[in-house]
Amino acid sequence: MLTVKCRNLQVYPENTAEVARLIRFAQKRRLLVVPVNRGHSLEDIPLGRRNRIILNLSHLDRVLDFSPEDFFITLQAGYKVSRLNRKLRSSGLFFPFSHPDLSESVASLISKSLCAEFGGQKLEVKKFTLALEVVTASGEIVNTGRVTFKNVVGYDLVRLFCGGWGRLGIITAVTLRVLPLSRLPEYENLTFLEPNIPSLEQMKAPAKRELNQRIKTMFDPKGVFLSLNPLK
Repeated sequence: MLTVKCRNLQVYPENTAEVARLIRFAQKRRLLVVPVNRGHSLEDIPLGRRNRIILNLSHLDRVLDFSPEDFFITLQAGYKVSRLNRKLRSSGLFFPFSHPDLSESVASLISKSLCAEFGGQKLEVKKFTLALEVVTASGEIVNTGRVTFKNVVGYDLVRLFCGGWGRLGIITAVTLRVLPLSRLPEYENLTFLEPNIPSLEQMKAPAKRELNQRIKTMFDPKGVFLSLNPLK
């Protein structure tokens, strides 16, 4: 059952099916849907003036699948990143972006496309993102990506949703690549970078602006999710 916190339709779905029903509800009533995870607050994104559903995914915080021998773990969107390495350590594994000081959820990491620097190199969380479960603007539940690297064909939709800030769909589950503890020294001195919030100012080039708008229109023709223009 959905937990409704107050009259402004801030809701706490318990599973992906409830997220899908909420999005279909919002589409029929022309409401804006804004996902909020741990570490992903409303202050992060301009919301404009539309009536909206605040979709708090913090109750989606379970481990769905874990295969230590295959070096992957699948988590619901609201699972806290700071908890992840405690889960992995007993299996001799770790995730480079799981830092005790990070308040982020795993979906927030992906939505923001968090980056870090180490040894003069840039490390992006999408490098470790194998697959996503996403609810589209029509309320359809889709799975994109592969747990293995074999037989991967077609456009890489996982990388499209990385850094999407909830503009193309709602991430409800994430499959991450994890590493053996023997590689931990390589990643001990990560410096996390501030996420880059997309705006029209960053898309002044007509070709880039047109491409982003076409992608947005293809995934969200009725404007259920945040617009590329924050004033809409």
